[in-house]
This record gives sequence, structure tokens and C-alpha cells, in this order.
Amino acid sequence: MKVDNDFFQEFQYTKQQLEKFLLNARNDLKIAEHDNNPSIIYRFAYDAVIKLGVYLLAKQKLKVRSVMGHHFKILEFIAEILELKDEIDYLNRVRRQRNQDLYEGGIEFTKKEADSLLQVVQKIFTKVKS
Repeated sequence: MKVDNDFFQEFQYTKQQLEKFLLNARNDLKIAEHDNNPSIIYRFAYDAVIKLGVYLLAKQKLKVRSVMGHHFKILEFIAEILELKDEIDYLNRVRRQRNQDLYEGGIEFTKKEADSLLQVVQKIFTKVKS
């Protein structure tokens, strides 16, 4: 993978930092798994997948720059490194919905949308752990 220096910079993380990234992602995933509110499930599942991406980048000695479009680049990286080409379009739609919810006054997430995202994030987490 070619590293986009506009979005990532080289950085050496400690083992403890890497473990903390993974634990933080797992904690968000647990919240999503144990809640019944679709908005909570959606928000925490999305946060978990972004944090998993940060973890994967950190394992590659890359640090995310906080610039416009960095979530898209994180999702793109996840799809490439885990060979999830089918999921990238879906995750990008999720990212746009999350932005709409955050920046355009909010939207209502359905239980089906939340559960679909949760399943994809669980699949990604399983691939990351293997």
C-alpha cells in the first residue's frame, strides 16, 4: 500500500499503546453489542471500526493525521489491508450517514441499519484478531 503523507505519518508505537488502541475499539464494540438503541449501536459500532483502523495503522507504524477526509482514508486502509473490497462501499455509506447525523441535524437509524453495521464491525474485529 502506498502511504498518503497527507493523511498518515510514520510513528513508532509501544506495545502498550497498540494494546490500548485495540482495547478501546473492543470497549466501543461491547457497548454497541449490549445496547438496544439503534443510534447508540450505530454510533459505537462506527467508532469501533474507526478505532480498529487506527490500531491497524499503528501496527504498520503509521499515525493518522487529523485532517478532513481522514475517516475515509482509515476505512480505505481497513478494506485494503484486510481484503474487504466488498465492504468499503458499505462502510463509506455508513461514514456519510454518520456525517449527516452529526453535521446536518441528525437522522434516525433503524434497528436493521444498526444491526447490519454491527455485524460488519464484528466481522472486521474477528479478522483483526486472527
